[in-house]
Amino acid sequence: IVLEAVRRNREVLRFASAELRAEPMLQPESARNNHIASTGALAPAGVVTSLTRIPGQAQIEVNLAWLDGQEMMLTCGGGSTVGHLAALAAKERRVGFVFLLMPGG
Repeated sequence: IVLEAVRRNREVLRFASAELRAEPMLQPESARNNHIASTGALAPAGVVTSLTRIPGQAQIEVNLAWLDGQEMMLTCGGGSTVGHLAALAAKERRVGFVFLLMPGG
């Protein structure tokens, strides 16, 4: 709830507890750069169907199958996180947020 509030209005963080105000993921810049959809959000959902390390490179090829039938392949740096993948997918889909379903949970 707090993440969604900070995404909409960065000033609301001042009303949160000191513990929440200190949380790095809730800092306005982090919240703005987080493209993982929250529960109840209207956002496209994609399933990560494969992750393949590209031989000889520090990159990973990620294949996504979206629930609307679209498929896409994205390339992430070797040190990328799910957050980086969500940002790439959201940019490619031209949306603010995405749901990502990962193999094995």
